[in-house]
Amino acid sequence: MDLTEDEERYVDTFTNAFRINSGDFDVIFHWLRNDFEQEVVVKLTSSFGCDEKISVLGVGAGDGSMDEIMIGKLCQHFPRFSYTVVEPGKAIEQFKRRVDGKDEFKTVDFCWSNITYEEFCRSESESDPKFSFISLLHSAYYLDNLGQSLRCLMGSLKDGGVLLIMLNRDDHDTTIFLNSLSWKATNTHSGRIDEIKAFAASENIRLTTFTFLSKLNVTPCFDETSEEGDKLLDFLTETAYLRRTAPARVLTETLDVLRTVSKEGDEGTRYFKGACDAILLFKGPE
Repeated sequence: MDLTEDEERYVDTFTNAFRINSGDFDVIFHWLRNDFEQEVVVKLTSSFGCDEKISVLGVGAGDGSMDEIMIGKLCQHFPRFSYTVVEPGKAIEQFKRRVDGKDEFKTVDFCWSNITYEEFCRSESESDPKFSFISLLHSAYYLDNLGQSLRCLMGSLKDGGVLLIMLNRDDHDTTIFLNSLSWKATNTHSGRIDEIKAFAASENIRLTTFTFLSKLNVTPCFDETSEEGDKLLDFLTETAYLRRTAPARVLTETLDVLRTVSKEGDEGTRYFKGACDAILLFKGPE
């Protein structure tokens, strides 16, 4: 079963396996805390007056741990703004709890949409763009039609607005791993960045890219008695309960490919090299 079709298992594998073994979060949090303000917020202040109440959209925001940092940076420059959260999963409730009652966010008007982006896009009017900033942080993998979604996203931006998309690169070992599995028909990671850049070029949209490098510990996957390893294997293969349900040949191939793609670390550990991009797309002239 596709992991995204079992929300409870997806959240469990992400929270209790992937997140605790991935170094992605540290490097992304560092960029959001130290560079996001200068690279995004300051540019927004050049396009929109600080006295203006801007509108912001977060797509696939999950539990809001990354968005919380961006909101804090925006609050330092814009006294009031609205923040629309589009998150189809139950994690939206965690986001609500994260920001509820915080004094520093009391001037932010939150709007909660517990739907998919495709559903949200159908409700938006391209003739009336309203957002100054839109973010998709590791959520663009799950868009049904990336090209169509990009057109809708850019159409929702005001002139001078910024779209931020974070995605794994094709040279991320997770992407290489998925591409190497003969039984895996589709890979939500592969080719997405190239598609975004091709779209930007075709529409004459300016973009800037930042690359983050990290490591992902995959050692638990090789321990057949490890519950954490089972969950991590599910997350990496995008398949629910792989070890329990897959034929022996599929499991053998998966672990063989995992060992081939991964690198040897200290004391017998194995890890993936991580590489993801933060892409900024700017609407309108410089």
